[in-house]
Amino acid sequence: MRTHAFEDGRELMHANHGGVARGGQNWLMLFPEEEMAVALNINGRMNVFWDFGEFSVEVASRFLERKRELGPPRHTAAK
Repeated sequence: MRTHAFEDGRELMHANHGGVARGGQNWLMLFPEEEMAVALNINGRMNVFWDFGEFSVEVASRFLERKRELGPPRHTAAK
């Protein structure tokens, strides 16, 4: 597990893994504290693998921003 500092100053723990297959790349990033996963796939290759993986941080940032705007969930689980 690693941490990533987002633009809003928050640091979140994450785990990630990526791979290259014939003609494509994939990347999975998990944020356990947020119960969120980001998966990326591309039919092509970038010269530097992290240039591709870094998009997961961008995607996660947008979802986390929206999650903060919406506030806590409005529903409650039945007991």
